[in-house]
This record gives sequence, C-alpha cells and structure tokens, in this order.
Amino acid sequence: MADLFRVRPFAEQDREALEAIYRECRAEAAWLPPAAREDSDFARDTAGETLFVAVRSDDHPLGFLSVWAPDRFIHHLYVRSELRGRGIGKALLGSLSTRLPMPWKLKCLTANDAALAFYASQGWSKVSSEVGEEGPYFVLEKSQ
Repeated sequence: MADLFRVRPFAEQDREALEAIYRECRAEAAWLPPAAREDSDFARDTAGETLFVAVRSDDHPLGFLSVWAPDRFIHHLYVRSELRGRGIGKALLGSLSTRLPMPWKLKCLTANDAALAFYASQGWSKVSSEVGEEGPYFVLEKSQ
C-alpha cells in the first residue's frame, strides 16, 4: 500500500472515523440481515471493549478491531472496503499477540465467505457452529 500504517490503541479523536467505517462496512455486508445492516451503533456495539486502530502515517483510521478482553473474544474487525487485502486486518490481529493471551475466539457468520477465508488464512480453526439473531455462525479460535 502506498501509505504505511501502524496499529495503536483507540483514542477519542478516532470515534467519528470508526463510526463511519463501522456503518459503511455493515451497510455493504450483504451477508447480514437487512435489520442488522440498518441498526449499526458503534458506541453501543463496542461498549466496554478494548479497541485498536490501524492508522496511516497521518493518523487517519483505516480499520479497527474491538475485543472483549476478559474472554479474549474479538467482537469486531472492520477495514475500509477499498483497503482490504493490503494486510491491515492481519496487522490488527497481529497487534494482539503482545496484548492479549491466547487462545482468542470470535464468531463469524457462515454466509460471510470472505471473512471465513481470511481467518482460515490466518490460522483460525472452526470449533463450533451455532445460530444467533443474525443467522448461523461459526465460533473460530486461534491458539498458536
């Protein structure tokens, strides 16, 4: 990518940009039920979570990861659609290695083929399948 990026903890000045990334990514997520795409509230959906932000050299957010640290559960990982495939998601996940002990877990809807392929490429394993409000999902785990 032309701009270098780094991952750092969330700062309050990131909020507006992260809200926009969250709304945009969820609005374009055809694998989500319509009601879930429309009801995207960044503050509500990340309350109590620890956030990490991928930023350009000018500190502009490119994507973010939120984690519920007590359970080592990754709740959200979003990267601006035009920037996917450039290592930002991988860097966000990798930034946890010094911040959060493994194993890590997350849920991924079974209809989200691109995310499932990404997590598989990063060494995540399916440990169970369940059905939630947004549809069937896999619980994935990374333990190494």
